Amino acid sequence: MVGYSRLVERDEAEVIRRQKEHRLELIDPLFQRYHGRIIKLTGDGLIAEFTSVVEAVQCALEVQVSMTKREADYHDEDRIRYRMAINLGDVIQDEGDILGDGVNIAARLETLAEPGGLVISGSVYDLLKSQVKARYQFLGEKHLKNISSPVRVYQVENAMSASSSTAYTALLLRRTVKTVGVGAIVALFLSIGMWAVYQRFPSGSDLLGTSVQQETSPIVAVTPFVNLANEASQDYLAMGLAEDLLTDLSRGGKLKVLSRSASFNFREEEDAASFLQSTYGATHLIEGSVQRQGDRIRIRVQLVEIDTGTSIWAERFDRKIDDLFDLQDEVRSNILVTLSGQLDFEPGSARASEVSAYDLLLQGRYHEAALTEQGVERAIRLYKASLDVDPGYGEAYARLANMYEFRSRFNWGASPGIEKELALKMADRAVDLDPTNPFAHWTRARVLSRLDGSDESAQSAFMSLEKSLATDPNFADGYAFKALMLAGEGEIAAAREAIDLAYRLNLSPQSWYYRNRGIISFFEQNYEIAISDFERASELNATAHSSRIWLAAALAKLGEIDDAEWELEEGLALGAPDTVGEVLKSNKIIRYPAFRRAYAEGLLSAGLPE
Repeated sequence: MVGYSRLVERDEAEVIRRQKEHRLELIDPLFQRYHGRIIKLTGDGLIAEFTSVVEAVQCALEVQVSMTKREADYHDEDRIRYRMAINLGDVIQDEGDILGDGVNIAARLETLAEPGGLVISGSVYDLLKSQVKARYQFLGEKHLKNISSPVRVYQVENAMSASSSTAYTALLLRRTVKTVGVGAIVALFLSIGMWAVYQRFPSGSDLLGTSVQQETSPIVAVTPFVNLANEASQDYLAMGLAEDLLTDLSRGGKLKVLSRSASFNFREEEDAASFLQSTYGATHLIEGSVQRQGDRIRIRVQLVEIDTGTSIWAERFDRKIDDLFDLQDEVRSNILVTLSGQLDFEPGSARASEVSAYDLLLQGRYHEAALTEQGVERAIRLYKASLDVDPGYGEAYARLANMYEFRSRFNWGASPGIEKELALKMADRAVDLDPTNPFAHWTRARVLSRLDGSDESAQSAFMSLEKSLATDPNFADGYAFKALMLAGEGEIAAAREAIDLAYRLNLSPQSWYYRNRGIISFFEQNYEIAISDFERASELNATAHSSRIWLAAALAKLGEIDDAEWELEEGLALGAPDTVGEVLKSNKIIRYPAFRRAYAEGLLSAGLPE
């Protein structure tokens, strides 16, 4: 701790008391929130594991921001302050200790951070500049003690909002090294009396939340296929085929497959293989291209081992479009055999009877992804057209149900009540036609949970969710929504377990994951952490009023009324209900009386009329 001797000399008992409070109330909960696990206490520190580089950095930033608020009532000379530094490098595990230049650089970097600040090395900046929303200032190349080469150093300016701390944190984010005795870890060092190590890649639990059988178990990323046609209107086909291959490979848990939001989450100018390996631990990459001309389709697919850059399986296909389903089976089987030695795969959802119906469905999904009123309307028309071709296509009914549920929530249709009825009708039809479709059961659960708030609807929603997860145990969206429903029933511990599992399954979560996790934190009365998630949800989806309203309630609970009022105004401008009664009426999922009261109290304090 910077100034530790001075602080202890002034009031040792008080400093130790506050340190313990920060550990119990802030540090430990944040480690849990961001999937950290303490593995070792070292006198003035601790060692912990994390499963994600991005989450480790987000955790560090939250520690800084929260510490500013927690220490705000003390005089400047009495405040506990942290300095933080992050480096990406190799770490060797040696009988519970960690060694290597990666650790040394992290420790040296902390001296360059301002009190309350965070600095990162160039290797970390290259990975995280597109992943963690923050401002970065280049501090130059620095010569560090006992380090032979200069190190690029960047200051993360968002961390300076916590600029009144005085201990340091040095984080070491580590690459995988294929050497006996070398663990894949990310290290965080806190000089305030704790040391922490963040695990970068799986060790003890894998990216999907299941046990790791061996270090060499493949982790597969499927990237968007390239559209080689001259028409941008064919982009939906390239995107849709890659998405469905990803979904099919993940069924049954025979392979560890990164989620769509993780696999597709890189910019065109970035090296996809390096990004996906460094950020999510991918060992294998599936990439391809698609070209459709008339009644023929040409597809090239290859499976690449990322470490060596070797293509271990590749094939070109030139088929009639009517043979598309057989082609998909052939690609999937070849990949499964190459990676797992197994030909069999879990049966997927029932396919359309005609490729043309599937083609219309892919077009609908492409427009649906925009999450705009116009995109939803286009998707509805295309899903209906798909059903005109194949009236028994369960997936199309499930997609229609999802769109009607969207229209009911955002008041995009003629009447929310009518849209809900249509959504339930379509969802019921979908699960009748295709009982193995996890998306259909999940959609039905979402429709029922927001139907009327009755016990019967809630119980039916839970049953549909369980069927969804039984069909696909790796369905991250299912766990994320289950977490919200459990929180709504007052089952907050179970809700926390479900949302944590959802985050392990989906390493690049959508905005509503953050909102749901924020709601759980809100009801745990961890308002600072809830605020962070609500803010992130609002950043990822700036048009969603619900995240703004929850954020206003959380800010008000902390007494930050000015900020709460501002967020409330933003939410109202986006179309949120304008009274507390209307907000509660529109929220059918939060049914537990004490939680509804807590939410109402926050909204009233934020200035929303009763």
